[in-house]
Amino acid sequence: MVDLKLPKKRMMVNLAPAWKRAMSFFIDLFIIQFVIILPFGRVMTAKLPMSDNFSKNYEYFNSNSDIIQQLTIIFGLIFSLVFLYFVIFEYKFKQTPGKMFFNLYVEPVDKKETLTLLKVIIRNIAAVPIFPLSLLWIIDPLYMFTSGRRLSDILSKTEVVEEINLYD
Repeated sequence: MVDLKLPKKRMMVNLAPAWKRAMSFFIDLFIIQFVIILPFGRVMTAKLPMSDNFSKNYEYFNSNSDIIQQLTIIFGLIFSLVFLYFVIFEYKFKQTPGKMFFNLYVEPVDKKETLTLLKVIIRNIAAVPIFPLSLLWIIDPLYMFTSGRRLSDILSKTEVVEEINLYD
């Protein structure tokens, strides 16, 4: 084999900037919208009243308590699938499709450790719509834009990094 003496690829790993993380998250939300939420759209629309009047809607739900139970199951299923989307992709590939687009990936802060399922679950616990975890929907992004890291990253002892190609 002939050695062409081409420069070897050199990589540098840095903490991912907040703007790339936010953009990758929006790509993931876009995918989730079409793959998870949209298929349930017709089912939910068929069960919801089409009135702009609050009292009519209130009366509708009071007289149809089974609708509330069905909607609760649908929303629970949607949120479970969204949670699984992030957990499965990050555990299996260390990236979601949005992170893949920006060449970002999740790794443990301590490089000697591996990315465990528990760490990935803790990272994504903010996706669970149960109080007080739902407070993380506000706290996590605010914390990220002020400190550069999500609170969930700190709790799970993980970080989102980007690989940058360096040339000689």
